[in-house]
Amino acid sequence: MNNPLIRSELVKIFKCDEYDWFGDKITSDNKITYHHILKAEHGGRESLANGALLTQSMHRLVHLIEYVDPELYEEITYWFEIINKLRKPLDEELEEIMYSLRERMEKIALKRERSRARARDQMRLKKAWVIKLFVIISRLQLYIL
Repeated sequence: MNNPLIRSELVKIFKCDEYDWFGDKITSDNKITYHHILKAEHGGRESLANGALLTQSMHRLVHLIEYVDPELYEEITYWFEIINKLRKPLDEELEEIMYSLRERMEKIALKRERSRARARDQMRLKKAWVIKLFVIISRLQLYIL
């Protein structure tokens, strides 16, 4: 975000001094960020009416979900629009909704990471077998010669 004043004003409106809209803790290593509800590339302006407050880690997660589960991303965007229009801190009901969305995103991210880890492990095994076969073939060639 290029305009810290807009982010600052959103923080005041939504009282996001300690936690973002998903309930993620704001720290010096996980700062609050401005998320375009309607993406800039789709004409979304950097404004109070188009902003959601997310920590850096949640911002990355939301954009991951945008590509891995577009339906969930649309649902998240819907709730961002509702929260933004209310112009007040999240009440208990909205906190529960956002926490539920966060849990769903985290499960998807974990499943994706496990899948990627399995693929990496399978690739390592394949490489190990290729090396073993190469060694065996090399030894066989020595015996033949």
